[in-house]
Amino acid sequence: MRILAFAAESYPVRQAGSYVLLHQTMALEELGHDVHLFNLAKPRVRLADQLEAYDYDLLMLDVEFLRAEDLRRALVRFRRTRAVHAVGMLHAFPAPDAAWDLVDFVVTPWRGPTCEKLARARDLRYLPLGYNARLHRRLPAPPRFGALLAGSAPAAGGSRAHEYLGPLVDDGTVARFGPESPLGPLDPFALASAYASARCLPNVHEPGPAGDCALNERFWQTARCGVPVNDRPPLLEETWEKSLVEIFSCADKVEWQERVRALAAGRVEVDPERIDRLDAALAGHSYHERMRELVGWLV
Repeated sequence: MRILAFAAESYPVRQAGSYVLLHQTMALEELGHDVHLFNLAKPRVRLADQLEAYDYDLLMLDVEFLRAEDLRRALVRFRRTRAVHAVGMLHAFPAPDAAWDLVDFVVTPWRGPTCEKLARARDLRYLPLGYNARLHRRLPAPPRFGALLAGSAPAAGGSRAHEYLGPLVDDGTVARFGPESPLGPLDPFALASAYASARCLPNVHEPGPAGDCALNERFWQTARCGVPVNDRPPLLEETWEKSLVEIFSCADKVEWQERVRALAAGRVEVDPERIDRLDAALAGHSYHERMRELVGWLV
């Protein structure tokens, strides 16, 4: 398939969706598809010219982009004259109403009451995030960090991530790479080597509306590259067997923080056999499998 994917920035730095798109498009290319990117923030050519330059089979974009009236109108006009599929990605609620009339269907990593209600009225399909099979893997590296977090600063004001991570970042237990961090953002291609140099990789999930839940991209990447310490959202218990849930997640905030501190300080270690079982549990969850499933819905 020839695919045109829409991006919010030229290279992933600030937008979570940009990182997801990078890994999705890499997987699509490695599966043999011809992927073109259109940078909405700094386009090199006019959108109309990009659309007319090739015979596309699929348009991929975050449905949030369709709040821009000029983009929505351009794509509506294009789809009236071309037999081309369009798939939307729902990363944050709510989805703009205009999106549903433009795309064939919308995929989302979220599950829960909000999604169930929406799926009864619209074509919304569950497609989890994943890991990049080429970039995210275990690497031998001496520990340089106790605990490492890659991402934006946990938002203050009652966010779950701030409650869990804030004290650990403040006291130096967790080193954070990100746009606002003195360490700077972490390049996606350097993620595996950085993760491999940490004794543990903390991760926290923000709940969605009405208790909806998504396993974030960090969940998959940390499990693939190092020793994760997750909180315990409902989807995690559906994804891993009980023994892995008990080793690599904590249901209680204080327990989670103490687990991160103990691993970061080297006071406890995880049995290599548990790591092997974690690796086995990740089989079938790469972006290659996710993109195969998405393309399978179209053919």
